[in-house]
Amino acid sequence: MSVEPKLIFCGDTMLGATRLETSPFTNVREFIQEADIAFCNLETTIAVGATPPEKRHVIASREENIDFLADCGFDIVNLAHNHILDQGEKGSRRMLELLSSKAIHIIGLRESRHSKPVVIERKGTRFGFLGYADYGFRDTFMPLREEIALEDVGELRKKVDCVVVSLHWGYEYVEYPSPRQQAFARKLVRAGAQMVIGHHPHVVQGVERYQGGLIAYSLGNFQFKVELNDPHLNSGTGMILRVCRSSDGRLDFETIPVETRCANRVECCVGERGLREQKRIAQLSRVLNGSGVRMPFWLAEASKIWFPSQLEALRFRAGRFGHRERLRMLFWLLQPLHFTLLLYHLFNSCVAARSRTVSPDANPSP
Repeated sequence: MSVEPKLIFCGDTMLGATRLETSPFTNVREFIQEADIAFCNLETTIAVGATPPEKRHVIASREENIDFLADCGFDIVNLAHNHILDQGEKGSRRMLELLSSKAIHIIGLRESRHSKPVVIERKGTRFGFLGYADYGFRDTFMPLREEIALEDVGELRKKVDCVVVSLHWGYEYVEYPSPRQQAFARKLVRAGAQMVIGHHPHVVQGVERYQGGLIAYSLGNFQFKVELNDPHLNSGTGMILRVCRSSDGRLDFETIPVETRCANRVECCVGERGLREQKRIAQLSRVLNGSGVRMPFWLAEASKIWFPSQLEALRFRAGRFGHRERLRMLFWLLQPLHFTLLLYHLFNSCVAARSRTVSPDANPSP
């Protein structure tokens, strides 16, 4: 039996809006159960019949589905994310009750101004977990405040052997973290975190080794499939990150590409698909471990998918909720980053339009 603790990290998990008849984790169960600590980002809340908030994508699951999470062997989940209040405080409170009753640890909770830590000891190593979301919570759940997070890491490092930070952050569908994200993740490592685990973009981003630490910027989707007429949400694959920590503190890891198939069931990507996904993860990671993500490159990437998706979402909200949302859309566009992305987006549109225009000289008549 190995004396080195093994940890498994899984990405966005939503279980299902209806009652699941069978476990969605059957085909990856062995990976979860062999781990000493298994984590996932539980990106849902409990359906309690509450009036949903004024948002386009509302995600909630049935109480019974939490049983599959516990039976599979998950030890700890993050609840600080942008869907935890989709059924109001009643839904989030019920989620807290259910997870606690099944002895599943929860990170992403607020304690005063700080993230409430969870400490788990395995094979003589004390792991300390902290969770944050780049989201404007008022209470209960922990928003990402960079200076507070750095302070939390420093304090927890004094009490444990290994600090793990969970971050619900980033830009949906963009395969690279922003330069600011990369800079902050590295700050967390310098402050004492040995692992930084990201989620929210619904696509895989790369993995970086930095000063003895490991940064996985986005795990992508684990068990996540919704019928919201949004092809990006359903097409994004994910990865399981398996980490082994040696007695001298070295981290060895491997990535296991996964996707959600029929019946909300998560499966490993195998064969040609698996090789293609592994190659893509390696390619993304080389950028991070090399010169890093440069701002012009990232702006070009974010303007291709994330920015158009945000414009479409804003148009949807304006059509449904009226003038207030149109004003909000204007203020959003005038923010420096968003205005810059608008310019990149318009440039991309112009280039695409020109490429579709065929010169008469280029295709002479036969």
